[in-house]
Amino acid sequence: MIQQIGPDGREEFVRRLGRTPFFSPVMAASFAVNAGKNTGVRFFLADGTAVLSVSGDSALVCGEVCDAEELDSFLAFSGVRCVRTSHAAPSGFVREEIFLMTYTQPQTREFPSGMRLEEMPRMTKLGESMRYTDGTMSSDDFIAEACARRNRGLAHIFALEAQDGYAATAGVYALCAHEAYLGGVVTREEYRGRGCAGALVLYAANRYAPGRAVRLICAPERRTFYESIGFSAGRDVMQWRAGQ
Repeated sequence: MIQQIGPDGREEFVRRLGRTPFFSPVMAASFAVNAGKNTGVRFFLADGTAVLSVSGDSALVCGEVCDAEELDSFLAFSGVRCVRTSHAAPSGFVREEIFLMTYTQPQTREFPSGMRLEEMPRMTKLGESMRYTDGTMSSDDFIAEACARRNRGLAHIFALEAQDGYAATAGVYALCAHEAYLGGVVTREEYRGRGCAGALVLYAANRYAPGRAVRLICAPERRTFYESIGFSAGRDVMQWRAGQ
C-alpha cells in the first residue's frame, strides 16, 4: 500500500533509503527541506521497503513496490511523466538511457585564465547569468530549493566568475555522510569549450571524495566527457518516460 507521510515519518523514510546509490542522498535531502511544507514535493512509503517522492510530473522510486498495478495507478493519478527507479519498470513507460557516474580516478584541472572561483555564489546572480534549473522545476523554484539545502548544510554550490558575471556553475546538491551527489552543471554558451565545467566538477568532486562516494547522473552524450575526468559509468538508476 502506498501512503503519504509527513515530517514525522522521517526516521522510517531514511531507514528504507539505506545507502542506495543516488536515491539515498537525493531523497533524504529533498525530504529534509520539503516534508510538511507547501513546496509541491510529496513523500510516500510503499509495502515494507520502498519509498517514493513526487515533484511536479517527476517521481523517484527507491526499492521494489510489490503491487505493480498500484504503482501504475499511483503514477497515473499523480500525473507523473518521468520516473527514476532502483527496481521497478512501470507499465506504459519507455526506458531512457542514463548513467550513474561515480568518481573513481581522481585528477585535477586548472580553472580557465581570468576566472575566479566563488564557493558561496549569490544564487539570484546565478539565475540572472544563466538558465539555471534541473529540468523538473522553474529556475526560481530550483534556486529557492538550492538555497534551502545550502542553508541546512545539504548542498555546496560553486561558480566561476568572469568579468561579465558568472560563467559556469556546478555543485553538490545532496550531501550525506557516505555520498555526495553532483548536479547543476551549467556553463554559459559564450564560455563553453574552455574547460569551465570540467574544472568545476573536479574541484567539487575532490572536495568531497575523501570518505564519500561522489556521483552524478548524465545522458549518453555526456558519458565520454565525464569518463575523461575520472568518472566511471554504471546503471544503478533507471529512467522511464511515459509513452504517448
